Amino acid sequence: MRRQITEALFALMERRRFSAITVTDIVAEAGVARASYYRNFKSKEDVINAWMSDLHDSIQPSDTKPREYDVFARANIANGFERSLTRFLTAKSYILTLYRNGFASLIQDTINGYVRGMAGRAPMGSIGQYRLYFVAGAMFNILIKWLEGGAVESPRAIAQACADWLALGVSDKPF
Repeated sequence: MRRQITEALFALMERRRFSAITVTDIVAEAGVARASYYRNFKSKEDVINAWMSDLHDSIQPSDTKPREYDVFARANIANGFERSLTRFLTAKSYILTLYRNGFASLIQDTINGYVRGMAGRAPMGSIGQYRLYFVAGAMFNILIKWLEGGAVESPRAIAQACADWLALGVSDKPF
């Protein structure tokens, strides 16, 4: 039921702006009863937030050990980018639909959460925390431009390029 409703909302957003879509439109598109909609979601935004939460959970690795994991190590940057880009590629149409409907900040928040989750015990509350957002901002912009361009390059090729570009930018050593 939740999947049908989610698919219906995204299909509608491909045809018109999010603000013009009503719950009536969504239930008609999904072929479900209004009561089923409200058993699963409180609002249109709730549908999107639930999908984004599922997306976040699907890219966050379950085997990361925060106390031993250095998110800024070059290999970890490459692996993290590749894992997330591979997953985002499977959701390409939904990601671009959200972006085109003004939900860029929600996509960015999901990426921020992913990078924070990968960082484990990275320093928060200090200047060092901004390295996380440096990486997350780069990931967001690369993701959108890559998907808009048709995702011609492989996730691995993009991830390796990002790791190369960020190697100095996320170093603990000054330039």
